[in-house]
Amino acid sequence: MSPQQIGLLEQTFAAPENFFNPNTTRKYGNVEILLPRLNQYFDIIPHEVEGFKSLEDEINHFKHIRVLLKDIQELQKKIDAVRLYKDPAEQEAQLKGQLRDGTLDIDKYTLAVKGLARTEPEETFEHNGHRLHIKNITSHYYLPLLLSDDDRIDYISRIIKTPSEIRFVNQLEAYLKESDNHLKQYDWWMFSRAEETLDKITIPYYDPTQNKMRDFHPDFIFWLAKDSKYTILFVDPKGIRDIGSTYKIQGYKDLFIENGKRKIFKHGKQNVQVALMLYTDDSNQVPAEYRDFWYDSPKRIFEQDL
Repeated sequence: MSPQQIGLLEQTFAAPENFFNPNTTRKYGNVEILLPRLNQYFDIIPHEVEGFKSLEDEINHFKHIRVLLKDIQELQKKIDAVRLYKDPAEQEAQLKGQLRDGTLDIDKYTLAVKGLARTEPEETFEHNGHRLHIKNITSHYYLPLLLSDDDRIDYISRIIKTPSEIRFVNQLEAYLKESDNHLKQYDWWMFSRAEETLDKITIPYYDPTQNKMRDFHPDFIFWLAKDSKYTILFVDPKGIRDIGSTYKIQGYKDLFIENGKRKIFKHGKQNVQVALMLYTDDSNQVPAEYRDFWYDSPKRIFEQDL
């Protein structure tokens, strides 16, 4: 063994609970088999955060949506209507501002208010009994957001159709309509769905069942800015029965938690921290030692001190 491996071995003897899974049922009766396994373990290179960068093409799954329909005119019309939707109340507030500062007279203001678009921020499209929901949700990274309650939908790809993800989006949409939602406290915020197969948004973690580093792909990412404080929040609605969730939490903690608190990284004039929240429909079922990471509603997530 190398000096580095020997040093790591000494650390594991001093604090075995931080390195080994006590619940494993695998036993080794032959030290010649065990030692190579230990060598493999100690050869794993831990990851570290080098810094932060502006988002480029890391989220790109929406560029790869494919529609398998002979005629897409009706679908395209509904997508365009939702994508171009503007909240009439916000438009009217802008017009009032122009009226106050004198750039718009009362007659033009009255005419403009009457002409405001009265479209809806959501449309539905149905084909062969499979319904697609087309949504314009505040501050989403791309518009519109496409989802379906039917996981058998086959005429369109790269959409949200996992029940836990749909439940989270619907609850988030309802929460954003509340007048006192906590997201209003931020100077700026945005969020995006991230897809495992195409997007490059991951948290590395060690999987002891396979003795290798793997990538955790959270389903949603939020960017939240207030003064000089900038929070990157990962939300993953996989449910408490997700195999390996404790390993994923540990991977996050190894990178972003220090002395029980989130690490603060300097990026320009901003103080950046990274948070992780796992979403479930019943947080009471979560083991006590992990309850700080599990939440059962967007309201509870954003009422935390982020």
